[in-house]
Amino acid sequence: GALARPGDEVVIPAGCPLCRLTPVRRGAYAASEMSPEDFADRFEGGQAWLKEHGRPSEDPEAPRGTLDITRAYKQQQRTAS
Repeated sequence: GALARPGDEVVIPAGCPLCRLTPVRRGAYAASEMSPEDFADRFEGGQAWLKEHGRPSEDPEAPRGTLDITRAYKQQQRTAS
């Protein structure tokens, strides 16, 4: 498929896997396996965030229940001082 470009709308249907990549300085982070309980807690937190910040998609082709989080995450970011 085609790659999204800055400004493109990206629709991720409910139930599709989603992965976020965050750059970290080498040597500053050590990954370890997350316990099922920790994963469940993080997942529930993410779902609560979606419920609070997502709004129903206005895209007529989006599957029912699709939430639009355009600019929601960015609005929560703070500039490092």
